[in-house]
Amino acid sequence: MSGLIALVLITMPGIRALNSAERIPDVNPPYHLSQGTPDSVNVRLKSLWRESGSFTSAVDTMRNFLFLGSGLSVYIFDLSTPSNPSLVQTLNTEDYISFLFYDYQTTRLYVLNEYDAVLDIWDVSSVLSPTLLNSFFVNGIYHAEAIYVRNDTAIIAEGYGLLRLYDVSNPASITFLDYVTLTNNPFSNDIDVSGHYAYVSTYYDGLQVVDLNNPVS
Repeated sequence: MSGLIALVLITMPGIRALNSAERIPDVNPPYHLSQGTPDSVNVRLKSLWRESGSFTSAVDTMRNFLFLGSGLSVYIFDLSTPSNPSLVQTLNTEDYISFLFYDYQTTRLYVLNEYDAVLDIWDVSSVLSPTLLNSFFVNGIYHAEAIYVRNDTAIIAEGYGLLRLYDVSNPASITFLDYVTLTNNPFSNDIDVSGHYAYVSTYYDGLQVVDLNNPVS
């Protein structure tokens, strides 16, 4: 009928809408954890840590710590009680964080800053007193988007189609190894490595596979 809008609410088994009294309220400050209300038979929102601008995370599964990149900060949580993470430390950066990578073998946290293309390397062997090992400017990169580290080689992806490889065995003296150009302007989002191949997911050109067998400086 003209001028009328019909609203139909369809419910599925095990799923129900929350009424206004059940909504999780906005909380301030962000370090608040509140119990969620179940809206599924088996799946539960157990806790909430509210902070805007959270884009990336990494987990230390050996020691039960989670690193959350949010805006200009890295928040470190103790996951000893998985359903209720406890904030134990905060690391600050000078630019927005685009990607985190944690290397459990060296207990180093790699923090990639997007716009100024700076790679911060932290020793987090003690999460209560982390040490900044280096803030390294990734020359030639615009919009640093992703990083993967394996065998002391850091692979850094630019948003607009460039991978750069660095030797990070000595964080105080990082050495350039090699670079490769991907297809034109793919906007890289993530990197995974298996064997000597890097798998780069891109926004415009899908999956791109790079052979890393013998990077040289």
